[in-house]
Parts: sequence; C-alpha cells; structure tokens
Amino acid sequence: VVHPQRPHRAVTARWAAESAPPFRIVEDRCFRWLQKEGRPNQYVPSKATVAQDVKQLYSATKEQLAKELQVSDTISIEGRRKFTCVYRHTSIC
Repeated sequence: VVHPQRPHRAVTARWAAESAPPFRIVEDRCFRWLQKEGRPNQYVPSKATVAQDVKQLYSATKEQLAKELQVSDTISIEGRRKFTCVYRHTSIC
C-alpha cells in the first residue's frame, strides 16, 4: 500500500536537497499557504521529516551511483568543460 503522503514528501525532500533552503522553510507560514493553496487538506511535512527524507534520498542516490560506477567503463563529467575519463578494471591473479 502506497502511503498518500509519500509522493509529496519525496518531492519536498528533493526540492529541499536541490534548492538548499534551510529545512525550517517548511514551517514558514507562506510556504505552508502555498502548499495548501487549492488543497486545504494537503499534507506538509515537518522540518524533521524533510531532514529524514533528504538523508534517505542521499543514501539511496549514493547506493545507486555506486552500483552504476561498478559496471561502467567510462565516466563523463559535464560542467564548464567537458571531458571523458576512460579506465579499465584489471585484476592480477
């Protein structure tokens, strides 16, 4: 059973992680008003819940990235300058 608050909590956690406001922003009167605009029963998580969800999001993303790096032969990093680093796994028996 999917909890009805989970999708909203996930979006709030991702927004908090990417935009980097203090977690207490979710307790701001105007933020809460915006979240509930047109949806008066909308769940708004507490700052403690957002902090917990961001930590879980970080852990899950870290694990997924580690798995992807284990099976990858190349890494491409994009920013101001684009480059690709090619490496090979070798084992000596």
